[in-house]
Amino acid sequence: MIDKNPPPLGISSEEAKELAMKYVGSGVILGKPVLTTYKRIRAWQVPVYTRDHKFLNNIYIDNKTGRKVD
Repeated sequence: MIDKNPPPLGISSEEAKELAMKYVGSGVILGKPVLTTYKRIRAWQVPVYTRDHKFLNNIYIDNKTGRKVD
């Protein structure tokens, strides 16, 4: 019998955002994660903004492992 509802592969966007919070200080806002390919790795791109909504940087979280991609 084939499982028609396999478990989802990788982490969710919410999990990626939570993991990215470990790599930022206070006073910043994390934007909506987008699944992309970064350095040949399938990863969540999590944008980082100042409280004034000015873009600072992206944090990339590996979709499989949940680790930051440097």
